[in-house]
Amino acid sequence: MPSYADDKKATLLVALDLSAAFDRIDIDTLVRHLKLTFGISSSAVQLLPGCAVLDRQKAVCPCWDSKSTPAICEFGVPQGSVHVLGPILHTLHVAPVAKVIQSLGADHTQYADDTQLFISLSTTSSANTLDNCLAAVYNWFTINGLSLNPDKSDA
Repeated sequence: MPSYADDKKATLLVALDLSAAFDRIDIDTLVRHLKLTFGISSSAVQLLPGCAVLDRQKAVCPCWDSKSTPAICEFGVPQGSVHVLGPILHTLHVAPVAKVIQSLGADHTQYADDTQLFISLSTTSSANTLDNCLAAVYNWFTINGLSLNPDKSDA
């Protein structure tokens, strides 16, 4: 990561936060990213310890002794202390956006559901570069079933 501050360069930073990031991951898209980007097969995903991603089921249990018919979870990764792979799977799911960002000449950092885009304001086109990058990242997130949280995103 470049150190613009150490070089005494003005920097424009856009901090992005994803809404319900872990809950909105489309399982088919996740598996496709794991396979195409990282070479991990669908059957290998099932072998991840403590993290049933494919064919995971959910049901509603009201206060009395009945239970709804289980349904396959098409979205979301397991979360919580037992499912430590949830954040890792989310990170792998959004990792391909880095190529989009780099192709447009911006720098970035990512951590969990937060992405920071930044660029040195050394040229007059820097703000346009970051604006184009933001539009492309927004589009990538949208295509991949994720949405930005405007209340937690800032420049």
